[in-house]
Amino acid sequence: NHKNHNIWKRDFSGSSGLFSFELNKKYSNIVFEKFYKKLRIFKIGYSWGGFQSLITFPIISNRKYKESLKGSLVRVYCGLEDSNDQIKDIIGALKILK
Repeated sequence: NHKNHNIWKRDFSGSSGLFSFELNKKYSNIVFEKFYKKLRIFKIGYSWGGFQSLITFPIISNRKYKESLKGSLVRVYCGLEDSNDQIKDIIGALKILK
């Protein structure tokens, strides 16, 4: 019953901007460096709930689920930038992986 609860409801509806996706194969750090250099909006870093879009390439060798993954994992945190710009940024960088 906070006086600004309506602002929170307006600004924090929907799902979280933190997710991961699996690529179709495993890539080396050299390839990920090229991928990262193509990005203009996303910066490398772990999300802390801030405003800036971030991306990481987690090492999965010590995870329980490593056998179930066929490809590399990409962890994404979407910040406050325009979502269409974020999508274009990632799609542009994914072209490096072809």
